[in-house]
Amino acid sequence: MKKEVNIEKKWIKLFEENGLRDFDSFFMKNETLEEISSEKDGAVYRFTPKGSNKRFYLKVKFSEQKRKKIRSFLKGRIYCVPIVNEVQNLNYLRKLKFRTAETAAWGIFKRLGHIEASFIMTEEVKGEEFIDLYSRSRSKMRRQMYHEYGKLLGLLHRNKVDSYVRIQDLICEVDKNGQPKLTLIDREVGSLKNKNHSISSLRNNISHVFYEGLKRYEKVPLTPREGLSFCRGYLSVRKDLKLSLKALYSILMDEILKFIVKRKSFVRLAPLLPRKFLLWPYLKKKHQSVIVERCL
Repeated sequence: MKKEVNIEKKWIKLFEENGLRDFDSFFMKNETLEEISSEKDGAVYRFTPKGSNKRFYLKVKFSEQKRKKIRSFLKGRIYCVPIVNEVQNLNYLRKLKFRTAETAAWGIFKRLGHIEASFIMTEEVKGEEFIDLYSRSRSKMRRQMYHEYGKLLGLLHRNKVDSYVRIQDLICEVDKNGQPKLTLIDREVGSLKNKNHSISSLRNNISHVFYEGLKRYEKVPLTPREGLSFCRGYLSVRKDLKLSLKALYSILMDEILKFIVKRKSFVRLAPLLPRKFLLWPYLKKKHQSVIVERCL
């Protein structure tokens, strides 16, 4: 049995003053921790240490899901603990000069060589969630946000990063010039292996991103103009694709609907896709008829 804790040097004193010294202390609730969300196997807290104006976010995993381990084994893969993977991904992305959440501390609990529990503490990122800023912004800012989102994804793909980014993985800060700056959080998914991103992988990536956003927010946080802004941002750093703006937009939007139609949850999501939905002009007739039928 082994418990390991890694704390960034600049935060050791502050954390010790707030009782965070060993692995178990990061799992003990007190007045400095505010629960943000919880699940069966873990929780997320906002940590406001005494004697400081800094804030942090603590993610703890009480146990690792056995079904995920089994699934990895059946696929012939080595199971990577999500929080360990997140620490590695954040470090890797920072080396590539991407804006990410800063790791303040992390730790693991091993038994018989297997990680049973883990945690990660990150510094608070300035700004607000992408969807929150989007919801209260006007058309110009929304287009700028999606342009930056497309550019970010393009840079990740150009750097052969094996990961995908959802809008819920983004914190957006507006600088003094009124320009949105995006910071990556929640990097549990992804690997350190290089991956060549073709138009095919982009189609699959965007389909997952859009579908998960639709399920999470139960609305379509994207208009045709914003979709074009996303494509324009992506192509600005992926000139190797040699695609026109309209061609990329048409390819991606058609792929999104095909992806959604294949999902079991389509019956529930269909009413969220009205005829004026951004995909409509580019849909094949069979997809248009499916939407009409499901929305009646």
